Amino acid sequence: MCTTNNPSKPVLLFNKPFQVLSQFSDHEGKSTLADYISTEKIYPAGRLDYDSEGLMLLTGDGPLQHRLTDPSHKLPKTYWAQVDGDITEEALKQLASGVILKEGMLARNHLLATSPWINWHLE
Repeated sequence: MCTTNNPSKPVLLFNKPFQVLSQFSDHEGKSTLADYISTEKIYPAGRLDYDSEGLMLLTGDGPLQHRLTDPSHKLPKTYWAQVDGDITEEALKQLASGVILKEGMLARNHLLATSPWINWHLE
């Protein structure tokens, strides 16, 4: 973990383990951030899925959290995904043309595939 020296606006970097919820409240007995982080008044700026692992930023700085997470700011995001086996050119083309979520179409993105990792940059 890494924190800032400003206790009134803490910023913490946390490497979320696999099968940990990206929240502090317990849900059906699953492991949460509270099992690892005891800092008070700090909140995730974004989330990772329960079955994902990776770096999370948590902060007590409300304006910073808003700037990082509110879609109106349209900040670019980069994701690294590990894939099992070989990824086909067709699958890469599908990802590069955009991804449809229930919220709508994500912006087109740039992919760099170096098996078994995919660097996925969303604009």
